Amino acid sequence: MTNLFYKIKTRGHTNLKNLGLFLRFISSKPSQTANAKRKIYVDLANPRLERYYYLLLKFFDLADCQINIKMNPWLLLNLRNYSDLIYNLESLKIVLFAPKNFDLWLTANKKLFSRKNVLLVDINYFTSKKATDEYVFPYNMHPDVYNLNLYKSIPTLRQVEKTIKVFFGGNTGVGYGNPDIPKLFGKITRNEIVAYLEEFLDKDKLTNLTSEEEANLVLSEKPFEIVSAKKPLFTIENWLEVLARSNFYIALPGFSMPFSHNVVEAMSVGTIPILQYPEMFTPPLTNMVDCLSFDSKNDLIDKINFALNLETEKISAMRENVLKYYDENLKPEIAVDKLFDKLPTVRKLYLNVEHTSVAELKKEISQIDSFNG
Repeated sequence: MTNLFYKIKTRGHTNLKNLGLFLRFISSKPSQTANAKRKIYVDLANPRLERYYYLLLKFFDLADCQINIKMNPWLLLNLRNYSDLIYNLESLKIVLFAPKNFDLWLTANKKLFSRKNVLLVDINYFTSKKATDEYVFPYNMHPDVYNLNLYKSIPTLRQVEKTIKVFFGGNTGVGYGNPDIPKLFGKITRNEIVAYLEEFLDKDKLTNLTSEEEANLVLSEKPFEIVSAKKPLFTIENWLEVLARSNFYIALPGFSMPFSHNVVEAMSVGTIPILQYPEMFTPPLTNMVDCLSFDSKNDLIDKINFALNLETEKISAMRENVLKYYDENLKPEIAVDKLFDKLPTVRKLYLNVEHTSVAELKKEISQIDSFNG
């Protein structure tokens, strides 16, 4: 009974907070973004996917689109962690009906699938049944990079001096040993990689950061061979800088899937990823061109040693390739332009919503297993 009361109380608090945000939003009479290049209508309703809705909409916002969200009380009243971010979108409008003239309609309603310029947002991101005419929306950086306007620092960060040859870091914990990573994707978990690196990397070359004081030292001009930060010792602003100061970044798998926002952040500032999942990018990354790829723990050690001894000219060439890949495939404005270039042929947009997309993959595998008996 106590647990039920807590849930009701929490839900009521969430609803009231969102109602306040909504009333404040409509009373402020936001501008009509008359200079918007395109007009989109958004009919999405699952509040549990708010983080990914925000990132999706932020890409359109940065691409000078006017965003018209359908007035859906279930969505708007049940937003939790990202309600402020969604309401902060500069081009946001909340509307009762679809505009008469729209350039794109995003929906999860399969009944609208056949209409022109209507895209079905499909969260089964990891399906093996993607058609060539469907659009895979790029995975994104952390929401705060966009909400705090930190992405505007990317051009400056691309120019900072490289003082770290190889860097790896991020949260660790029991969850980052998730058995779904090897079972579903055939990849090594973050915890297993970190444990292996700590045992077999050259201790004379490895700097393990354990305090904020040590983390601040990495942001100085002092050179480092290999730097590891197992826990969050950096602010998000400093995180981007330490990535920018690194030649290579070991892109550890995320919690529920190989992707993590860290790899996109690294690539945005020209840091070359060392990773096990180049084929999961769209288009795929290429070993020795815009990444170093490995297929085992031993191979990872070999790739790290290779990176430590790689000549400056080759590193510079790979770095330029990484920047080119990001600017042509992962940059928000370009990603949106590429989507519109595919209209009206493309009918479906695949959106990576992490653990929920992984759950969809599990369902698909289970159905295949059942069919095969």
